[in-house]
Amino acid sequence: MSTDPRDALAGLSVPGIAEITATLVTEGTFTPPDAEPYELMGLPRDVETPPFYRVQAVAKPSADSHINIEIWLPLADWNGRFCQAGNGGYGRGFFVPAAFMIPALRRGYAVAGTDMGHPRTTGYDASWALHHPEKVVDWAWRANLVTAEFGKLVTARFYGREPQKSYFLGCSDGGREALIFAQRYPAMFDGILAGAPAISFTSLALEHIAHARWMSESNLTAAKLPAIRKAAVAARDAQDEAAPDDLTARPYTFDPAVIACTAEEDSPSCLTPAQVEAVRRIYAGVTDPATGAVIHPGPYPGSEAEWAGLMGEQPGGMGPTLFQNIVYGDSGWSLADFDLAKDFAAKREAAALIDADNPDLAAFNARGGKLLMYHGLADAAVIPQRSIDYLGAVASCLPAGQKTDDFVRLFLVPGMGHCIAGADGIAAFDALSALEQWTEKGIAPDSIQGTRPEQFLFLGYNVTAAPPAPASSLLYPYPKLGGRILSAEGASAKGFVRNDAPSSN
Repeated sequence: MSTDPRDALAGLSVPGIAEITATLVTEGTFTPPDAEPYELMGLPRDVETPPFYRVQAVAKPSADSHINIEIWLPLADWNGRFCQAGNGGYGRGFFVPAAFMIPALRRGYAVAGTDMGHPRTTGYDASWALHHPEKVVDWAWRANLVTAEFGKLVTARFYGREPQKSYFLGCSDGGREALIFAQRYPAMFDGILAGAPAISFTSLALEHIAHARWMSESNLTAAKLPAIRKAAVAARDAQDEAAPDDLTARPYTFDPAVIACTAEEDSPSCLTPAQVEAVRRIYAGVTDPATGAVIHPGPYPGSEAEWAGLMGEQPGGMGPTLFQNIVYGDSGWSLADFDLAKDFAAKREAAALIDADNPDLAAFNARGGKLLMYHGLADAAVIPQRSIDYLGAVASCLPAGQKTDDFVRLFLVPGMGHCIAGADGIAAFDALSALEQWTEKGIAPDSIQGTRPEQFLFLGYNVTAAPPAPASSLLYPYPKLGGRILSAEGASAKGFVRNDAPSSN
């Protein structure tokens, strides 16, 4: 590396990459791009970083592409590794990637991220996709692939040598993006950390729509969700005397009828008969109305606090916008138009492009790749059972004598919601160090120390740094939870639906 690190990239020209700029960041604080939401969450907009070299570029793999890329290269103490961060939702600009990039940069990684080809979205907005199929391709997979290729090239040129190991980190849609690499581009990353992966993104969208419809039709409001959760936790604790608190495994049985209203009442503390049935349907997941086969599993009892995300200003969560802007190309499509059999069949082309549900990881395994997955048991935005089912499907693809836990491990996190670490559950754990040890030294993670953080930790920060005090617990790979073996229910290829349409009524 020259005295002025910018010399290493002088004259860099890469086909399809334009507008390459480079700056030195030597101050103690740095404002990441698209940082405005941090303030809304009560987090500092400016963050502490070591001095680094910031490379910004625009990739244009198609005539309708405009993919922004950020690559941050530490000026001192590079650890010899490259790390790429995933995004979230339908694309959060650099708001989500930066949350993984910053803690990895502090650990000495060369880091990269992308806005996935369109400006930062809020909520579940995918209007950028309407009649822009190339932008959909960029978001689905191409932006991440272009970023990985360019990021590795820049890193090697800057330091004068290839990264010794490369990692991809992501949660939610970032978890889906992580699995895309393991499935379609297995040679790109040595270690992959996939949190709460939206594996079957398009089927999950259908589930969000169905749940919103059921809650609306039964007049189930957010005011009743605390009562459901309280009853669910009580049922769970009654069946799990070994750890009687809100962090135990999901209940083996919970019937919301235990808080059914009497004939004369209807209050926030009870459920009407229609609401009891709606809650039962939500837990059961979305099923084929003709055969009863599970299209997408439902959330576990204890996740009810997150059901509110399917109500309010954007009922149906990520579902309606997928069908409006990507599947049907009709911005007027609404929840009222939902037809399970028709919509499941209609999304097949989008599913082939977007979903990360291919369980054949033979190529990734053969080249020595390691995949560490984690999923909060209280997650209702992306369903943990889907991760369990995917693990079983991977196992079904392996030849005799090979085991999934040789290269794939799933950690279920009691009390953790969707990706982030709040005060309600174990949600801070150093998954990145565990993945490093496994990938580089062959030390498989049999447990990871986790804790309930005292303060809110945004995604990325909670899984890339040592967990803060106070008291900690051990997380174990599935099928263990709290040191005990869980039922193997769901841990097989059975019921793992990919792109097969359900029967019509």
